[in-house]
Order: sequence, then C-alpha cells, then structure tokens
Amino acid sequence: MIIDLDATQTGWIIGLSLAFGLVLPLILGYVMSWLLTKGLYFGWFVRTTPNKYPRETPSCAEESQVKMFMDGMAFKEQEKDFLSDVEIVSDGLRLTGIYLDYHKSVTVVIIPGRSETSSYSFYYAQLYKNSPFNVLVIDSRATGISEGKFLTAGIKESGDLLLWAKFLHEQKSQTAVLFHGICIGAATSLLALSHEECPDYVKGAIAEGSFKNFKRMFAYHVKSGHHPSFFVSEELPFYFRHYAGVDIMKDSPEKKVALVKKPVCFIQGKEDIYVPYPDAQDLYEHCGSADKELHFFEHGEHSKLRYYNPQAYDQLVLSYFTRIAASEIK
Repeated sequence: MIIDLDATQTGWIIGLSLAFGLVLPLILGYVMSWLLTKGLYFGWFVRTTPNKYPRETPSCAEESQVKMFMDGMAFKEQEKDFLSDVEIVSDGLRLTGIYLDYHKSVTVVIIPGRSETSSYSFYYAQLYKNSPFNVLVIDSRATGISEGKFLTAGIKESGDLLLWAKFLHEQKSQTAVLFHGICIGAATSLLALSHEECPDYVKGAIAEGSFKNFKRMFAYHVKSGHHPSFFVSEELPFYFRHYAGVDIMKDSPEKKVALVKKPVCFIQGKEDIYVPYPDAQDLYEHCGSADKELHFFEHGEHSKLRYYNPQAYDQLVLSYFTRIAASEIK
C-alpha cells in the first residue's frame, strides 16, 4: 500500500526525527552523567560495607603509599609500650584513635587524607619521636573502627576534631593541642580553626596540600581517571547535600580561611596534580592569621611530601610547632 504525504506532513516527520535524534542522546547523556557521579560518590565517600576503609590495609595500592603504610606500622610496633586506645562520641558516633603518650604537655593530632586511618598516620607520627610532643592518630568518621557511613570532605570532621582537642585537654591534661593535616585532613584542620568555638588551647596547624574547595580538587581526580570531570564535579555537591547533609561549596577552606586567626603553616608540592600549588598561595594570602607561613617543595606528589623530602619536611614541621607552642612545652 502506498501512502502519499503532503509537504507539511513530511516536514513534521523530518522535524520530529531530528528532534529525537538530537534531544534523546542529550537526555540519555544527562541521566548517565548523574548515574556516573552517584557511582563515584558512593565509591569514594560512602562506607557501603562494614569492612570498607579498614585499619589493616592501605587504601591505595601505589608502591609509595604502601611503603609509607608499612613504615608506619613498623613504628607502631616499635612504640607499643606508649600506645593506648582512646575514643570520643560525636554526632552519636563512636570515634576511635590511638594515643602515643610520651609524657609531654602538648599533643599533635594527625589528620590523614580521604579514607586513610590511624594506621596510615603512624608514618607521620614517626617524626615526633624524641620531640616535645605527644601524638594522637585518629580514625575519622566512617573509617577504621570509627562509626559512621558518610565522609564529608572535612566539614563534619572538623567538629569531630575540636572534640578530640577537648578530650586531650580535659582527659589527658594537655595544655596545648596542634593539628597536623594532610589533604582532606589539612582542610579539616583549617575548618576547625575557623570555628567560633575553637578553644584557646588549640595553638595552630600544619596544612599540607589543602584544597580550596572540594569540587575543584575532585574534578582533577576525576580527570586523571579519564572521566568527564565537568559534569561530575558540577553534580557532586548535590550528593553531598542529599546524603551527608553538608554543603561542600559553602563550607570550604576558601570560604572559611579568612576566619582563621591562629598560626598556620601551609605546605604544598609543586608536582601536586590534584591541588595546584597556586591554590596554596591563594589560601595563604586569604588566611586571616597574622602568623602564617607558606612553604613549597619542588618534588613530591600529593600527600607524599614527607616521603620524597623526609629531612626537610621533618625539620620544617618540628621547628614550626616548637615555635608556636613554645610557651606550653614543659
């Protein structure tokens, strides 16, 4: 059977075909990008199983990070006579840590990067052996044996950190507390220092590799994994708001650093592909502290500056903390 179509009908058919041919792929692409972002969010920031982010193994299989983890574990075994398990409760979650008590009056809290635990932090704890400081390494919420399901890019973790400081001051009789943060741990430290309720006994922080805002850093991570970084990074804040109840754009270091009045030492590597070193310069310039420093290392990937520059790194950290806490060291 032959059907005759007039010009108008033919035009409509062609138009609808073109519309579906152009619009449908856009709709499918839009839906797929949201599904991809959700998958990345749950893969990176949600403890989807009880055994995710354990203390027993490093979160990354890169050779350098595995070595850092194993070095830290060897140090932990070496210092076992000085160790004790500690815990606090924050937001109804039991949060855990390990305290290295060297019988000092000042404690450094080490805050690791995303999904890392107290075990990884022992690598950094080594530099405080024979120093004027005790050390607390912690499992952030939703990592290690701490409770929780959602990582919040340092936002809720910053409140947890202030509770750890309170614990050290009240339960361990520490006259001063210092924060040593790496990556998200650095951002956590900056956000904690910006809080109105940050107490006087918190004396300052080392902030290594802090991002300006998490969406920006995540875009670099996604791009390195060959994913479409623009759409994913734009959609990410929604999932943080919907599931974790935090606003990663509003409560970011770049928005809060002007409120920081305590001493901060920013440390950044020029080979960092996730946090470009101009970002550290920008955070430093906008930091509200009158006592601030910025140090660049020529070599070293993100979160690995001590690994590539051990002597210079340790000397910088110890001299800075010794200076800003000098009046409390006994």
